[in-house]
Amino acid sequence: MATFDFSEKLPFGEMFLVRSSEIEGRIDPLYYQTIHNFIFAKQKKYTVSKMVDCIDMQRGRFGHRPRNDPKLYGGDYPFIQTGDIVKASQNAGKITYSQTLNKLGLKTSRLQTEKAVILTIAANIGDTAILDYPACYPDSLIALTPKSDDLRLEYINIYFKFIKSFLEDLAPQAAQKNINYQQLAPVPIVIPPLAVQDEIIRIYENALLARNSKQKQAQTLLTSINDYLLGELGITLPETDNSLNSRIFTVQMSEVGGGAFDPFTQFNKHYRIEGGKYPNERLDNIAFLQKGQSITSDDIVSGDYPVIAGGQSSPYSHNVCNHKGNVITVSASGAYSGYVWYHDYSIFASDCTVIFSKDENKLITEFLAEVLKVKQQEIYLLQKGAGQPHVYPNDLAKLNIPLPDKPTQQKIIAHIQAIKAQATALQAEAEQLLSQAKAEIEQMILGGAQ
Repeated sequence: MATFDFSEKLPFGEMFLVRSSEIEGRIDPLYYQTIHNFIFAKQKKYTVSKMVDCIDMQRGRFGHRPRNDPKLYGGDYPFIQTGDIVKASQNAGKITYSQTLNKLGLKTSRLQTEKAVILTIAANIGDTAILDYPACYPDSLIALTPKSDDLRLEYINIYFKFIKSFLEDLAPQAAQKNINYQQLAPVPIVIPPLAVQDEIIRIYENALLARNSKQKQAQTLLTSINDYLLGELGITLPETDNSLNSRIFTVQMSEVGGGAFDPFTQFNKHYRIEGGKYPNERLDNIAFLQKGQSITSDDIVSGDYPVIAGGQSSPYSHNVCNHKGNVITVSASGAYSGYVWYHDYSIFASDCTVIFSKDENKLITEFLAEVLKVKQQEIYLLQKGAGQPHVYPNDLAKLNIPLPDKPTQQKIIAHIQAIKAQATALQAEAEQLLSQAKAEIEQMILGGAQ
């Protein structure tokens, strides 16, 4: 083979050799550079095998169009999809499903009966979870099983947690990234001895158990906030009765009083969280309610201020803000319209209603936020519209807010802040436990100390 004299002026890794026998269906240099520089493939202690040689790959199938044809669904066969795997991967939990296929749907899909690692290969790339029950799956997923007894299924699942970003880099640059058999085939798989694989599995599973325990403790604390607040306000939650007798009722015309005439509004008003041992005030008497400012994606200039719109998280950030913090937002439209969110930082309020106290000496905005969070379900019931539900400021204005004196509000806020701080500490400990385990496992895969 001819020798090549690479210039010393070239940055390391920008020029490298690939044998023609190693090129399988793709010749762009970035793809092979990614594989060439893969850190796990460089370790020398354990066997490194190509994925195609040690793992059997079965891509899912779903050929019928339209995909949402109702005649395919509602049967005995669980149908898992990309979102189910992403959720299970992020939570390190069991794969759950929300749809089933019937016999007609089964004919257009693939049924996985053997226990397998399921890998996402479209849009969300590289998420994995173990499927331990028979289920159908579409072509955006691949089922992975070891080809020999030298490889544990659980180890494959853990290994892919470490190479997710590597797989994302392998995907061709496109509007929606995806990878296929050909791109996965040469992926290096480090295969330690079974005893090492078993130790890796033990460390990872123990760390998950410890993390989940901490997270459960944190969630228990956060859940206790509502009970604490209701107890301090002297409010007893109304019991919901969905029996037929309770759903048939009469309302005096004088009680409608220019409000909504639909039965849902009249029924739900009996389940409002209000009253208690303190006087109540209408929200619009004690707080400002302002509509957010419309903004399109074309208007966005990336910056430091989260844009608060119709969801439960910020979709993007902007370079200017329209509120300086200490405000509450209630999502105005979409599936999560009515979602209550307190911000102690500057934001750009868009598709939402912004709420803040008219007089902090009478009503502390942070206290109001906790009351509105307790009333979250009540606020969701204010949604109007079928295709695109909305929660309107005029309906929020009518909410009754318990109003204790300022020292009581301050005491309640301090107690809730303490609970949240304790929960945050537990959540941080939970993630630290898993991070430490991952660091230890990475060194083991690289052939380090055990």
